[in-house]
Amino acid sequence: MLLVVGCNGSGKSTMIANLYKHNLLNFPYVNADIFEKQYFSNITNDVERSQKAMFFTTKLVNELLQNGKSFCYESVFSHPSKVDLVKTAIESGYKIKVIYMYTENYFINISRVQKRISEGGHFVPEEKIINRFTNSAIQIEKLKTLCNDFEIFNNSQNRQ
Repeated sequence: MLLVVGCNGSGKSTMIANLYKHNLLNFPYVNADIFEKQYFSNITNDVERSQKAMFFTTKLVNELLQNGKSFCYESVFSHPSKVDLVKTAIESGYKIKVIYMYTENYFINISRVQKRISEGGHFVPEEKIINRFTNSAIQIEKLKTLCNDFEIFNNSQNRQ
């Protein structure tokens, strides 16, 4: 299992897109934001649409784990249940590789999400970004001790 984790606006999706673009990954990509757009865009209530995508994603991850399939999973990793997911994967025999994307402060993340919205991307409330910035860091500290390979990328600088 490849986990690409970090707060909203840290660069996870861009990192993954580049890995697939350069054929460095060849297994399923699990991302609730993509599923929300693909399968649930007809739901007008933001909370309901997001929850449906989350449940869909959780179900897919569980199916992949049960079938022993390799996959790439993108997550803000801000909830303790994500650590439990990794523990379940390890118990199922998975090797865990983590790419942790972070920025030096949440103002960078907020600015990037605002730019993404202006380009047609999905909205995340500022207070949620701030909360996830802290909560992700807490859960990722726990994750470090569980995985086989842990890479950290400070993605604070804007690159062209």
